[in-house]
Amino acid sequence: MAKAPRPLRTDEHWDGGSHEPGQAEDEGDTKFFCKARCESRYLDMKDGVSIALDAFVSSEGGELQTTVLYQHRYMRGLSLRWPLSKKVGKRGVDPVNFEHKCRLLAAGLAVAAMDVRGTGASYGQYRCPWAAEQRQDAMEVIDWICAQPWSNKQVILCGVSYEATAALFTVAQHHEAVKGCIALYPFWDAFQDVNFPGGIHHHKFLTEWGRFCDAMDRNDFSLLPMKTRALLTVVAKGCHPVIDTSAAPQAGSTPELSRKQAKQAGKRRLKEAVAQHKSWDPCGPDVLRMRFADDVDASLGLTISQAGWTRLHTPPSCASCMLPKPQVQTWSSDPGPMGGAAPARHCKWQHTVSRQKHFRGLSRYEAMSRMTEPIAYKGFRKSGHAIFTSAPLQQDITIVGAPQVELWVESSDADADLFVYLIDYIPATRVSRYVTEGCIRASHRKLQPQAPKGHPREFSAMPGHPFRTFERADAQPLQPGNVECLSFHMLPTAFCMQQGHCIRLTISGADGKHFTMDDPGPRIIWLHSSGEHSSGLCLPIKS
Repeated sequence: MAKAPRPLRTDEHWDGGSHEPGQAEDEGDTKFFCKARCESRYLDMKDGVSIALDAFVSSEGGELQTTVLYQHRYMRGLSLRWPLSKKVGKRGVDPVNFEHKCRLLAAGLAVAAMDVRGTGASYGQYRCPWAAEQRQDAMEVIDWICAQPWSNKQVILCGVSYEATAALFTVAQHHEAVKGCIALYPFWDAFQDVNFPGGIHHHKFLTEWGRFCDAMDRNDFSLLPMKTRALLTVVAKGCHPVIDTSAAPQAGSTPELSRKQAKQAGKRRLKEAVAQHKSWDPCGPDVLRMRFADDVDASLGLTISQAGWTRLHTPPSCASCMLPKPQVQTWSSDPGPMGGAAPARHCKWQHTVSRQKHFRGLSRYEAMSRMTEPIAYKGFRKSGHAIFTSAPLQQDITIVGAPQVELWVESSDADADLFVYLIDYIPATRVSRYVTEGCIRASHRKLQPQAPKGHPREFSAMPGHPFRTFERADAQPLQPGNVECLSFHMLPTAFCMQQGHCIRLTISGADGKHFTMDDPGPRIIWLHSSGEHSSGLCLPIKS
């Protein structure tokens, strides 16, 4: 009698359980990965590029199976060193999704993992993220899955970050076999989410990400930063080759010899594929010259939107669909780096950008690539930022959504970058706890009530929020001596501020650690808050 597949576990094991995640119960899932039948092969696309694909099929039950497809940017599997390789049957292991894949196999689902073209063991070149040819490759892989004798012709797309966005792009192709999508942490608006938050070039993550991708595409871990290099070289040899044992054995070959020949062929083809790879540089000179969403990347001949980064016709983030209406508005000054005693009539604060320092610790932007390290913002009071603090709260408040900042600013030149951090300040201990942040380049301040119909970023706009195109035609340079309003939303958050704590804003004119400086000289910014120029913070409070 066939053994019934194990059901997927819910989150109940997080509540009051006697074991930690990753122990006892999770270790048993590995056996389903080792026992699954693995079909590893190259699939030739219509344009002749060969794509590396592994399909893991449950060996129990014999029933037709739904397949979960992953489109990997960072190798579909690593070849582990001994003795780790022994524990996984000498198969390639995806360290990010391995546990998830084991649980899917345990639940009776098949799992397919492909390297997108120009990466891992696949041939071709990686032209840019989520390029049109990558989406077409996914359609052809789904066609292959549906033609297999173990497939029930139903496919679920899955992935994290880059892979999640790839999954959503594939959903948008409307393949009849696609019945579901598990997209974890996708990019809804790659221009503003990652590359140019607030219209300011974000070099920190992109530089580290580009370096990581280049090392992966070259299959050379020595190009990685020290910590990552030390970890990966100890546990893995590199990208797992395609070991295709489905070909007819040569005359006189034993099964052992046939597998050895397949392994040798896989290593040879892996070298051939890697030799074709050419990583796209997200911080190359063409990108560094870009300032607007419709600027053309000369190496591609495309704008960011035309390259397929943001033309994703899917609903916006769930978090943005349930924001409470703003209910609290607060603004006052605090004797900090700017000096002064915070009288109500004090309405103008001078801010010299070159005197500002970056806070210490690990930021949310660094944590995007250093996922095992905790986020910690330290040293705000020593950073030279302008600091504004509310009176102590009379009751607890729960912030759920995207706080909105309205700043009236004046600059000594034609532009200004503003970085604003929302802080939970505890007067009794003088502890500052980071809540969220936002930024804006003043020349991108023009707002529209909503995204224009048919605009490439229309479906990434937050419902009920004003929209900015970040395009060259909508640029509004500042005029020295004029005071202008900058209204923008910070990143969505959910945070409880307790009674007796203070709401604090710290404001900076630069963040050189993460963002490309746009300062033609000794820039001075003035912040205004009085009368018709009343700056403020609007918080979405859960009632």
